[in-house]
Amino acid sequence: MRSRDIAIGAACFAALGCGDFSATAKEFTAKAGSPAAMCGKASPLDQFLVDWFCAALKTSGEPHMPSAGKGNDNATYRVMLLPSFEPTVIVSIEDGRNGHGTMTVSIVDAQNPDAPMKLRLHRAFDLENSELATFRSVIKTAGFWSLPISADRVDVLTKGGRLDCLDGTMLVLEAEEQARYHLSVAHCAPLKGATDIAAATFHLASTRVTELEKFHELTKQ
Repeated sequence: MRSRDIAIGAACFAALGCGDFSATAKEFTAKAGSPAAMCGKASPLDQFLVDWFCAALKTSGEPHMPSAGKGNDNATYRVMLLPSFEPTVIVSIEDGRNGHGTMTVSIVDAQNPDAPMKLRLHRAFDLENSELATFRSVIKTAGFWSLPISADRVDVLTKGGRLDCLDGTMLVLEAEEQARYHLSVAHCAPLKGATDIAAATFHLASTRVTELEKFHELTKQ
């Protein structure tokens, strides 16, 4: 993984048996009731993952979800791609139901929780109405709000209940809309809905940040 381009890590998400990272399904066991905030005290994720993901968010300046006091009709979606030894990419899309939308793109270097993190890029862009409409369609078709917290395909689970994946490569989907919040995480073999959302998000982001064109590989899966 150290010598691979980040695009290879993205492509490997949809491949089977792509590495030696193992994660037990219990890391993603949801607690009773509504999904708990990823970075909150009741997070349904393993503490190692919480520390890793939330440190990347802190470095990028991205707020935690759900936001305290969020009471408008806007929906905010966030996609994070986190390889162990390559930059983390975070794309947030805020869908203003009045037709106005924004997208924020962040790239964080050395996102391994044992290494110092550094923000390489953080830029915000306005989105066209047509871009928002296309993105909404993908979210609806992919069934985002119904994706499980553990969004890997069960057919790649071994008999021991472990998932063999690329070392530390993670895909995190988060969103909040009015009073609801949702979290879905995959190691290396995400469900089609998760892959479709990631592909659409990185495709849109690459229209503003050419460095992300390499993520077009996701759309071929």
